[in-house]
Amino acid sequence: MELLDRAKSALMGVMGKEDAEFTAPGPGTVGPSVETKQPGQLVTLPFTPEFIGQMWREIDLAQERITARESQWDDYLKAYLPSHKKGPQDVKTNAHFRNVHTKLGALFYRSPDLIMTPKDPSPAQDQIPNPNFNALDPASPQFLTMEDIISVKQAVLQQKLGRDGIKAERLMDELIIDVEAWAGIGASKLGYRCVIKNVPMPKMGPPQQPGAILGLSADQMPPVAQIDPATGEPMMEDVPVPVYEEWYWRRFSPKKLLFDASCRSVRYDEDATWMGMKFFMVPEKASKAFNIPLEQLTGGTEDDSVFQHDADAKSKASGLIMGVEIFLKASHFTDEVDPTVIYQLILLKGVQDKPAVWRLSPDQTIDPATGKLTQDSLIGFPIQVLTIRDCPDSSYPDSDAAFTDPLVKELNTWRRQQVMLRDAAIGKYLVDGSAFEEDQLNAFKTGEVGQTLIIKEGMLKEMGAKGIVDTTAQIRSTADDYRGQDIYKQDMDETLGISATQAGTPTNTVRTATEVASFGAGSTARNDKERARVVDFYLDGARKIDTLLMRYADQQQYIQMTGQDGANRMMLWNQQMISGKYLYDIAPDSQMAPDTAVQFEQDLRFYNLAAPDPMFNRQYVLRKLARQRGFDPSKVVLTPQQMMMQVPHGGQAAAGDAVNKHQKAVSGKSENS
Repeated sequence: MELLDRAKSALMGVMGKEDAEFTAPGPGTVGPSVETKQPGQLVTLPFTPEFIGQMWREIDLAQERITARESQWDDYLKAYLPSHKKGPQDVKTNAHFRNVHTKLGALFYRSPDLIMTPKDPSPAQDQIPNPNFNALDPASPQFLTMEDIISVKQAVLQQKLGRDGIKAERLMDELIIDVEAWAGIGASKLGYRCVIKNVPMPKMGPPQQPGAILGLSADQMPPVAQIDPATGEPMMEDVPVPVYEEWYWRRFSPKKLLFDASCRSVRYDEDATWMGMKFFMVPEKASKAFNIPLEQLTGGTEDDSVFQHDADAKSKASGLIMGVEIFLKASHFTDEVDPTVIYQLILLKGVQDKPAVWRLSPDQTIDPATGKLTQDSLIGFPIQVLTIRDCPDSSYPDSDAAFTDPLVKELNTWRRQQVMLRDAAIGKYLVDGSAFEEDQLNAFKTGEVGQTLIIKEGMLKEMGAKGIVDTTAQIRSTADDYRGQDIYKQDMDETLGISATQAGTPTNTVRTATEVASFGAGSTARNDKERARVVDFYLDGARKIDTLLMRYADQQQYIQMTGQDGANRMMLWNQQMISGKYLYDIAPDSQMAPDTAVQFEQDLRFYNLAAPDPMFNRQYVLRKLARQRGFDPSKVVLTPQQMMMQVPHGGQAAAGDAVNKHQKAVSGKSENS
């Protein structure tokens, strides 16, 4: 017991350290995927100098496409940022800011609830025995259906995407700003990270005198702590222990996104042969991460692949190592024939002749028996790119700011001219200097408005006021001058499909409720397509995070998230290798779609209308309604066996009739189908 306590104490000493020591880089500084539960060899695939040279040429071509665009991107983002210049002539409207954040709320208001729906698997897979079945417990079903398991899986995924996990809502805000304000694309990377640390633990092995007491062989005896014969002390060994784990999905700068120059669409997962990202690391960390001698890492640089804010000009780190992490479709570069197999390649600037990493993607496994990817393998690139529109034959669609920037410049120019016009309208005074003393002339120039000036005696009578003081001609604004601003704003609103009403500001013209509703319906129709693209992107990422959860989460982590019963269901799901991506879809609920409450009412009316029909499967619809309201269907909807066990003895006949009616309805439905 003392030995075991010492081992536990050593482990808790490591686990108890603050997470800050192991926290991954934040948004904008996403690093390469090298920290996994089973690190293994970083270079396991054959390569040639010609292949490495080809990949560097591919990287250079991809970088040229970014370089040709980044100066324009910077101009758009500078126009979005506030101006800190002084003086009335430096007028800058906040039109870009207003446009971006109005669209931000329209495209992704808040993180949605996820609803998973089975794709009606075959009858053989529709239910599996419940390993925790208890015949004495009415709430314990004998079999588990896909519905029962999906409800737990849904809760796990929702938690990981929420504020205590990935914070997907904040991520979407960051990406939409990238799409709207400057680059037209939002770059992100998802994955799993595990930090391993060696912890001294007792060395376990067979007993030194196997079977001496019970007559058992060594392989029949449980392992015990080994004792050093020389010292009599327990033998210790370093055991790799996961001290930090995370499932991440983070934004990085669009300037760091790279993919093959032959890609000419925004269907990156389908059309790109490889996708990658630039990263920058301190040489000491790069040497440790990739097991490369420090003296081979030369050519220090600074991270210049981000937008440089003026206030941060003196705070840039230097002496960094630049690298490129690439995930490539193996069938385009090797003899692999499966188009879904992804290889991971990491190249470091300064180490031009060999890769730092060249292996099968750590998130994939090839089954040696079948040659196919296992069900828990990540399908597609771990790099996800958000776009809200297409551009013919281009993989770089323009941002909203690119379309409205000329109009914003016109509006800024008009505002500056209005300031100049109002300044010019202030009258200039013409003064007869001979009628005033020197101090009186100075009072004319610098005195306060309404100040009384006493002139030389007799000058007013002799010349009259107009002869002493007069004003120059004054410029007057016309009605057309004030209409200019409205014209520019209307052009921007028509371009973006937004209005002052959506921006939350009152209009100059009084509108009826019918007119406002009509404008809202029109703008909603304009934004529906873009909103659908944002939701699709979110769901694609959620599916990939779900795959990584199924691949890496263990029993203890599921217990922390769902409790013991939920963990048992989840482990059963994973052990059966029932891949979620084949059995369910994910759809946002009312927190994403404003009319989902109406949809729930319609489904409820449908249920009430169709429930008396013997051909109607009420249990299926009840489960759907329970999921829509956030309830666990396995706890809300009773099985026929549970119905029989919960009714009093005298009412079992009536309950039996109800169960028979329900079973006939289900069987009748299946016969009819």
